Amino acid sequence: RIQHQMHAAAIWPKKTAIKTLKDARLSAGLRQLDLANSLGKPQSYIAKIESGERKIDFIEVRIFASTSS
Repeated sequence: RIQHQMHAAAIWPKKTAIKTLKDARLSAGLRQLDLANSLGKPQSYIAKIESGERKIDFIEVRIFASTSS
């Protein structure tokens, strides 16, 4: 049980961060393709980040967020 709680606590910030990034993109009226093009990446790059399939580092978060604002 404790191990499950620790795992859940570690996942929560990640899910919150991903949701925040996606919400920022949507608030800016951008499609995944629009954001990907502005970053010089394929659309699948954004899709994988937003689905949690691909990890994103701090520098990428800053670039992602600044492009969405």
